[in-house]
Amino acid sequence: RFDAGGALLVAVALASITGALSFAHDLGYTSPLILGALLLGAAALRWLVLHEAKHPAPIIDLALFGSPTFRSALACLVLSFVALFAVAFLTPFYFEQLRGLSTERSGLMMIAYPLMIALLAPFTGALSDRVGSRVLAPAGLGLASVALALLGCIGPHTPLPWVATCLALGGISQALFQPANNSTLLGAAPPDRQGLAGGLLATGRVLGQSLSIALSGAVFAGLGGADAARELGERGAAGARDPRLVETFLSGYRAALWVSAACALLGMFIALGRPRTAPRG
Repeated sequence: RFDAGGALLVAVALASITGALSFAHDLGYTSPLILGALLLGAAALRWLVLHEAKHPAPIIDLALFGSPTFRSALACLVLSFVALFAVAFLTPFYFEQLRGLSTERSGLMMIAYPLMIALLAPFTGALSDRVGSRVLAPAGLGLASVALALLGCIGPHTPLPWVATCLALGGISQALFQPANNSTLLGAAPPDRQGLAGGLLATGRVLGQSLSIALSGAVFAGLGGADAARELGERGAAGARDPRLVETFLSGYRAALWVSAACALLGMFIALGRPRTAPRG
C-alpha cells in the first residue's frame, strides 16, 4: 500500500527546511517564520521516523539504514550534490553578470561540466565494477573539492579556458564518484528492497540539489553577491568596471564555492571510512 502519511511527512520536512534556508536572508535568520519553519521541519522528520517504524509498507524502510555501507553511500550522495550543484546555480551569474557573456556563450561554457560526465561515466562505471568504490568514490569527491576550490579563486579577468577547465574537473569528479557510489548504495540493499533503495537514491539526489541551492544561495546573498549581481546586470559594462561592486560579487561567489568544497571534502572523509565492499566484476 502507498504510504500516504510518510510521503506527506517527507514533503513537509523537506519543504520547511529548504524553504527556511532559501528565505532566511530576505526575512532574517531570527525571523519567527524562519525559525518556525525549521522547527516544523525537525518535528516532521521526527514524526516521520516514528511513523515509518510502525507502518507495514513504509515509503522509507528504516531497516536499510542499519547498514553502515548504505548510510555512508547515501550521505556521500547527498553531500556530492550539495557541493557540485552550486556550480550550475552560481557560475552563470559569473559569466553573464560579471564577465558580460551572452546567455548562449555562457551555456557553451557550462557544457564542459556535463560533457565530461557523459563521456567518462560509462568507462568509470565499468571500472567501478572491477575495482569497487573504495578508491573511486573518495577520489571523485576529493577532485570535486579541488575543482570547487579552484573555481572559488577565479577573478574578473581569469582566462575563460581556465574556467572551463575547472568546470571540466568538476564533471570528471562526478563521473568518478556517481557510478561507483550508486553501485555501492544499491548493492548494500537486499534484493527485495532494491526499489526502495532506488527511491532513496533519487530522493537523496533531489535533496542534495535543493540544499545546495539553499545553502550556496544563502552564502552568496548573505555576503552581498546577489545584490551585486543584480546591479551588475543593470549597469552592464560600467558596473564591471566598479571595483567595489566586482569585489562584493566575488566575495559572495567565492565563499559559496568554498563552502561547497568543504562539503565535498566532508563527503570524501565519509567515503574513506566506508566498510570495504567487494567489486562486482
